[in-house]
Amino acid sequence: MKILAHPVLFTSLSLGCHAAPIVYDNSSTGDGSGSVERIASFGNNNSSATYGETFVAPVGATTFNSVSFDIRGFGGTGPQTVDAYLALWDNTTNGAVAGSILASVTGLVIPGTSSTLYERVTADFGSIAVSAGQLYVVYYTTLTSSGSYPGSLRYAWDSNYTAGNQFGGHFVFSNSLSSSALSDGSGWDGGGAFNGPLAFVATFNATGAAPELNGAEATVPLTISCLALLAYRPRRRPVL
Repeated sequence: MKILAHPVLFTSLSLGCHAAPIVYDNSSTGDGSGSVERIASFGNNNSSATYGETFVAPVGATTFNSVSFDIRGFGGTGPQTVDAYLALWDNTTNGAVAGSILASVTGLVIPGTSSTLYERVTADFGSIAVSAGQLYVVYYTTLTSSGSYPGSLRYAWDSNYTAGNQFGGHFVFSNSLSSSALSDGSGWDGGGAFNGPLAFVATFNATGAAPELNGAEATVPLTISCLALLAYRPRRRPVL
């Protein structure tokens, strides 16, 4: 006599252990008015060449997937090409940890088609391994990209932030004209009054049960816990 496990139960087990997405959402309303504040200027035209956001990777996160910023034109309209980077951040030096760039997305185009309405600009990094509780920075820069822009750009920003809505980080920028200064351990500009977060959305993957997060809009879809499924012992049926 053979003993076989029910095939449907194993199918349920494999489906239950898929990665569960985690979303940091501190985005603007996108209408360029009301509580949506603006910070400028970013771009190639006598502006800061690098804008970014620091954050702490959430509990349960295994990979960083993407980031989106809300951006609009300022003093002109037209596309601006940038590159996006993910790196480790050090609050003591107020800069990226030397040699810590983890990933990049090149040739990202900011449309800049409107000087009044924000457009969401997303950099898809794929799946970059991160460590929960570690401090990171994700930023857009013109220093390593080609192309020009007739004006400048504004990012949606929140100066009236409260504890919990910046996900362990804040807005950072660099006025340096050297791309190497962004990743050699040098300190960036900013701080003080500029510490409010940019309007941004960041996505992560996490395995197993959904963790609890503190934040303005930290959301995790409900999933079945892998550990609970592994602990479950399916009934077996005899096969003659």
